Amino acid sequence: MRIHGKVLDSSSPGRVLSGVSVSNGEHVVATDARGGYELDLEPGGHSFVWVTVPAGMRPVSEFFLRAGDAAAVDEVDFELMPAPERAASS
Repeated sequence: MRIHGKVLDSSSPGRVLSGVSVSNGEHVVATDARGGYELDLEPGGHSFVWVTVPAGMRPVSEFFLRAGDAAAVDEVDFELMPAPERAASS
C-alpha cells in the first residue's frame, strides 16, 4: 500500500513545509516543494508512519499514525505549528 500526504504549517493556511522527513521505520523521505511525500507501507511490516518535527515547530495533534489506521485511507497530512520560544537557562 502506498500512502501520501503533506506536511502543513497550521499557523498559515495553505502553507506547506518542504524538506521535512517522513518515515515508515525503514525508509525516510523528505517532503517536496509542495510539502508532499509518498511512502510504501507493507502489511505486517511497517507499524507506524511519522514526521520528524523540525526545530522550532511542534505537532498540532499527533506526529505519527499507526499503519493499521492508515489502511482505511491513502492520504495522511501532518500539521505542525510554531513552538513557543523557551527562555534560556542561566
